Amino acid sequence: MNHRISQHARKRMQQRAIQPLLITLIEEFGTRVRQKGNTEGAFVTHEMVRNLMVAVERLPGVVLVTSDNGSVITAMHQTQRIKRNP
Repeated sequence: MNHRISQHARKRMQQRAIQPLLITLIEEFGTRVRQKGNTEGAFVTHEMVRNLMVAVERLPGVVLVTSDNGSVITAMHQTQRIKRNP
């Protein structure tokens, strides 16, 4: 997900050792809650983390074949080396 990060947020992330990847994961998988002041909060629960960890453990060996425009053509388990074009 492509999001803009304010200078304030960038400074707080650095102070609090929050990596940009965590922001991306929260944006993608987090629960959103409307807040006052026309803002929105997002967070990930421990249960969501457990579910993500199970899914991540299944990632190695899964291959996506996509077209030039980014559409997924098929998904499969890798059974042999992937052929690469030069």
